[in-house]
Amino acid sequence: MDDIRIMGQIGSQLNTTFKIFDNAIVNPDALKIIDYEKMLDSDETVSQGLEFLTLGVLIKLGEYDHENPEIKDFINNQFERMKGSIYLACEEILSAIWAGFSITEINYAMESGKTVLDSLSTYHPFGLYFNVDDKGRLLDMGVKQYLITGSHVDIPTNKCIIYTYNSRFGNLYGKSAFRRVYKNWLLKDPILKMMARALDKFGTPLVVAMVPEGQINDPDKPGEKVQQLDYVLRILADLQSQEAIAMTNSGENKADVKTLTNGGTGVGEAFISALTYINKMIYRGLLIPSLISDEGSSGSYSLGEKHFQTFDTILDSIYQDLTEVLIEQLIRRLIEFNFGPQDNYGKFPQKKISDDNKETLMKIFKDAVDIGTLDAEDQADLDYMRSSLDMPPKEIKKDTAADIEAMNNALNDYKRYKGNIGDTNE
Repeated sequence: MDDIRIMGQIGSQLNTTFKIFDNAIVNPDALKIIDYEKMLDSDETVSQGLEFLTLGVLIKLGEYDHENPEIKDFINNQFERMKGSIYLACEEILSAIWAGFSITEINYAMESGKTVLDSLSTYHPFGLYFNVDDKGRLLDMGVKQYLITGSHVDIPTNKCIIYTYNSRFGNLYGKSAFRRVYKNWLLKDPILKMMARALDKFGTPLVVAMVPEGQINDPDKPGEKVQQLDYVLRILADLQSQEAIAMTNSGENKADVKTLTNGGTGVGEAFISALTYINKMIYRGLLIPSLISDEGSSGSYSLGEKHFQTFDTILDSIYQDLTEVLIEQLIRRLIEFNFGPQDNYGKFPQKKISDDNKETLMKIFKDAVDIGTLDAEDQADLDYMRSSLDMPPKEIKKDTAADIEAMNNALNDYKRYKGNIGDTNE
């Protein structure tokens, strides 16, 4: 039997993409990136949904932490001194949610003999390609960018932060979250145009004028006669801007102007229902709780809480991916450049809860202890409460003196009991 402990990869992950030239592979979704950006820039629901995801992740981003205080201070100082901010840089890195991937170049500088972080530059996904080998793995010069001049540059892989969203079978270009909602977005514009035409046709009442036969002096052309019907038609043609019409009548030659609604009441409701459904499907495709789009018209508190918990789990997953990429592709390199290899490269704990939320949690825990749901003298319950309040763990210390006293009392009681039994036997 052959030894199955063969080192190295045998197969290839290039079955989902194909090479075009110089080891560069094409993005399967390249042609839709422009459409995805148009969706982001022109559709309020898509834009709001992405902001929900992005801001929901960024609000969790806490201060970098490491067991070595010197490394911790050094890394946090890099985020303070860099051009821009780490939050803005992470927001651009998370553009991978709509583009499928993002490539951010790390720009270093030398300062007092140390390699420091100068800035982070995230590039527009259009015109970016990955250089891979026959197995689908990134080469050392793993990124190819085509410039506006028509030339191209190759960027070293170890100088980039490469974030891939929804990668499947090693596809470095990932899969845009907008791909799931693309078909619904395509329907919105035609429906909006149809609604505008319907409102123009049926929303504005049809004006009908009854005028007597004969001619009148033309007010616009002194000295000339005009048929009353022609004159009224001239006025009605401009009625929408004039907003009013005035006519005279005498004897039996009465003039009359009426409006006909032509059954147009509620003509926009069907379109609004369709647009509401489409917006709801867009939110769902972006993994946003559907109750956000219901405008308070439905849903209980418990259902809303369930939706929020599910949404928060999704945000935690994206946050975990983002921070792992930052630590592995940015923090690790800075640490190794300046401190050498380490066993641990730190973490980004989620931001601590606010004082108001702490006060609310403390009241909840107090009530739970009062009714017996939580036991403050139970180590597991105490650990849960303190961790929820961002407090360090505390071991429950038993009163040793009280325990000894209780044991002595029990022993004395036992002796008296034994003594009484002995007296009876005698």
